[in-house]
Amino acid sequence: IELQPGTPFCSADELNRIARQQGLCLAIAQASIFDDICRSMELSNEREAELVASYCLQNDLNQPEHLEEHLKRRGWQQQDLIYFATKQERLSRFQQLLFAEDVELRFLAKKTDLDTIRYSLIRVRDGDLAFELHQRLLEGEASFEQLAAAFSEGPERDHDGQLGPVPLSQAHPVVVEKLRISHPGQLWEPFFLKDIWVILRLDEWQGSRLDDLTRQDLLQDLFDDWLHQRALQLLNGEQTGPLPMHRLSQGSIPVHQRDNEPAPQTETSKPRPIQADIATLINLGNCQAALPWVEELAGKEPSNFERLLLSIFHRHRGDQVTAQQQLSTLIDSNIFDSYLSMIVSQCFALNLEGARRTAARALEQEILKVTTWENDQRGYFNEVFSTLQHAGATESFSKKQHNLKPCSYYTPNQHQPEPAPGFTEICDLKINKHDAVFNPNSGSWREWNSETLINDLLHPSHDFRHFIGHSSPELDRWDGNKGSEDLEELDGPSIYIDFNPHFGHFITHSCAFAVPLLAAQELLEDHPRKSINILSTTPISNWARNLLQAASSAPLNFIQIPSSHGVRASQLITTPSSWIEWHYCNSNHRALFQAMATNMQLEDGCQERDGIQDKIYLSRSQITEGLRTSINEDVLEEELSQRGFSILHPQDMTLSKLIPALSRAVLVAGPVGSAMHNILFTKTQDRLTTLNFCHHLANNVILIENICHTKRNFHSFSTHEEINQGKSCLRFDIDACLDATDAVLSTL
Repeated sequence: IELQPGTPFCSADELNRIARQQGLCLAIAQASIFDDICRSMELSNEREAELVASYCLQNDLNQPEHLEEHLKRRGWQQQDLIYFATKQERLSRFQQLLFAEDVELRFLAKKTDLDTIRYSLIRVRDGDLAFELHQRLLEGEASFEQLAAAFSEGPERDHDGQLGPVPLSQAHPVVVEKLRISHPGQLWEPFFLKDIWVILRLDEWQGSRLDDLTRQDLLQDLFDDWLHQRALQLLNGEQTGPLPMHRLSQGSIPVHQRDNEPAPQTETSKPRPIQADIATLINLGNCQAALPWVEELAGKEPSNFERLLLSIFHRHRGDQVTAQQQLSTLIDSNIFDSYLSMIVSQCFALNLEGARRTAARALEQEILKVTTWENDQRGYFNEVFSTLQHAGATESFSKKQHNLKPCSYYTPNQHQPEPAPGFTEICDLKINKHDAVFNPNSGSWREWNSETLINDLLHPSHDFRHFIGHSSPELDRWDGNKGSEDLEELDGPSIYIDFNPHFGHFITHSCAFAVPLLAAQELLEDHPRKSINILSTTPISNWARNLLQAASSAPLNFIQIPSSHGVRASQLITTPSSWIEWHYCNSNHRALFQAMATNMQLEDGCQERDGIQDKIYLSRSQITEGLRTSINEDVLEEELSQRGFSILHPQDMTLSKLIPALSRAVLVAGPVGSAMHNILFTKTQDRLTTLNFCHHLANNVILIENICHTKRNFHSFSTHEEINQGKSCLRFDIDACLDATDAVLSTL
């Protein structure tokens, strides 16, 4: 072994010892890989000469004597000079050719590291205080900043509860997940985290962009990961195999990096560009607009990113078989987004056992050292696996036990329905009775003196990463109160409600817990009290109490479960879930709202038309707080008024006035949102047409429209979200909205 050419340094055995003991083995392995790459990446003689000249210029080697001294000092020969002068170019070309098509996937996978957020939180150890503060925020009694400064028990107290801007990934994984699905200004109800209660609000989200600088950073990340894995193989004494020359020969490099000779213009060497607007259309669910791009790809070999987009396209169209076929190749390559999209597609197909197995396979790949996941990726797989593993969730919604009907919707100017993800089902009401105990630590119910969790009350969230109400069944096994005589015992029939104060979420997932009210009289047949307990961990607002009471033919007794100790309900009544957000809705969910509408005491005069037309527009223009206030909706309202629409503001109306107005309507239009959920109350749904002005495919609205059997449900992609003064707002494309309206009116 020589360090200086011609001068012996040490033997090979001695160098092996030095390398091991001084920790140089990894560097040597990486150097060997660099050498392989540089030998494989050929450059033209002209390009080599340009790079050598540039190297000499940068190092002030323009004079022959300076260059000779430079080579002598380093022990280089002319070939060594060429190697060092061209090394970075060869490595850059290798990176571009091998990893360029994976950059978009890595960008999607790392968005939590690249996006920055500002958020506010309040942390208190007293659960009752947490819910009291949350209620004060909802009712506007105090600002978040005031309450954080006065009550929060963390360091954020000194900053009025505000944190950031920071990368999204720096927050606690539970907080990250909530912020990921939040909109600016969204306030989360208190949730328990380790040993403290947290109230959370997203203030601002600064999304990252895939610009040239970010693209280059991600390209380097992909190369570094590949280099690390290949070096580890060498260190473990494994055969690495040849470089992937088949990919190097099929790729292309940016124009500014090419040699002067023209590149061959073949389908394999010239990649198809992925336009940002196509990716946006597909991710928002606007499949009709993206269809030409999909048809253009037919018969061609898609790139990895194109396969991912195709899978999302077919998923949004309800074709989960084709979506999963597109993903199978990507999964074999252990690409995170392929696993994620496969799980989402399997859940939309209600193949929850398949989704559980996919999450398990992803975790196994890391155990077998086939790949390494980032912390948030590993956390995602663990959460999905845990949720689908617990409480027979995979059995409760097995397709074999259900008679499912796929959802659909119409786009303006289309005469045939467009398939959509999600299923509805017509089914009988099934009542289950339990002697049950509630564990406040886990937020879950189980059978008394048993380890059996009550499946009916474990409603999975839209992404199957947790249960509605943040129940954590895995914590139940550590409950110290099992069998304790200190449990508070409740007498009489009881129904547990996971209350969400947001009207839209109350209508959907909270009311899924309330379906047993349809059998109120049956529940009270053998009980002298003649009232039903409604249990919740948070206070239920008066408007929600009135709705629940309207669904019941028996009096309701509202009880808030304390956070300090467990509760036993000897007659807890449940039904199988009538709702999974984005995925499933059955006829019992609809029947609950029909009961509310029937039993509600109508106000004097509301039976009359009150000047309301049979074409109704449900407006957001007078909403000043909350999510997605509107910007230019007043312009649309003026045009719709001229077309015979009555403009209604649901937040200013009682349901006893709104329901008759909707029941008389033949067309109800409005921006996608909670207001459109009100069609659940209408009594003439089979003759009702709906028109949604949407900025994304609204799965929940489509589920409701399908279970209500509306005559036609139109969705027009004619709005978009934008940030205005730090808040998320809805801007209307007036011309597109009016074109959609005129097209729908022509069908009535």
